Amino acid sequence: MTIFLAIQLHEKFCIFGLSIVRSLATWRLVIVKVFF
Repeated sequence: MTIFLAIQLHEKFCIFGLSIVRSLATWRLVIVKVFF
């Protein structure tokens, strides 16, 4: 059960990290469009 929980937690963190990277990329595009 502990291995299963660890895998589940790892998947959640991976999804969270991907969402953060995606939001940062969109913010970078918005900043570039605004300033240039």
